Amino acid sequence: MFEGTFSGSGYGSGYYPIITQNYSNIANYTTLNQTADTADFHEFHILPQAGENQTALVESWRLVSGVNLSTTEVPNATTNGWTFDCVFQEIELRTNSLLFEWRSLEHIPIEESYFEPTAGSAHESESDPL
Repeated sequence: MFEGTFSGSGYGSGYYPIITQNYSNIANYTTLNQTADTADFHEFHILPQAGENQTALVESWRLVSGVNLSTTEVPNATTNGWTFDCVFQEIELRTNSLLFEWRSLEHIPIEESYFEPTAGSAHESESDPL
């Protein structure tokens, strides 16, 4: 179950409540160590491991400014553009601590995107490389 908002662009911002079989809320989980971003509705998966160290994978989209889009094939692309960074985190549920984090922009060059960024400098013209 996801609690939050959905954008028309296909991503969301919110958290995942954990509830009992009687629908009582016992915890809320979202991504950690991010300034303004929260979990996306696409991915929250509790991993099948036994014991107290149960973990979950959670995904979010982080809006990044100051990105050089001039390496793409967009005419008049800016060197100070916007893009999304897809972030996956593994979180230990008992302590709500971050165990692992993977950021797409650290591994996938923006010019390898299947999506063509749009020209402009406003938030509405961001690039979505994944």
